[in-house]
Amino acid sequence: MSTNSSGSSTPATTVSKPTSNGNSISTALFVSSCMKLFPILMVVWKYDDAGGNVGRGVEWAVAVQNLEALRILLGCGYMGAAGLVAVGWVGRWVVARVVLGIVGLGKVM
Repeated sequence: MSTNSSGSSTPATTVSKPTSNGNSISTALFVSSCMKLFPILMVVWKYDDAGGNVGRGVEWAVAVQNLEALRILLGCGYMGAAGLVAVGWVGRWVVARVVLGIVGLGKVM
C-alpha cells in the first residue's frame, strides 16, 4: 500500500516482466517459421527462380521473424536474439552437413 497526495491509501501497482517458458518459446519459433511454407505456393503457381533467390529470401524472412519472436519473448535485446538465431543457424548447418555426409550427399549443400 502507498499513500497518495490526498492522504488515502491505494494499492501499489507493479508491472512484472512476463515469464517465458519453453512451451511459449517453441510455439513462437514455430509460428514465426511458418514463412517456410511459402515455397509450397510456388508449386501451385508458376514462377521463375533460376538463381534460387526465393529460397534465400524465405530463409532471411524466417531469420528476422525468429529474431523478433525471441526478442519479444525473452525480453532480451536485438544482439542477444541475433546471437541465438545465429547459433541456431550454425547448428542446423552443421547437423545437415553431418547427416548428408553420412548418407553420401555431402557435396549437395
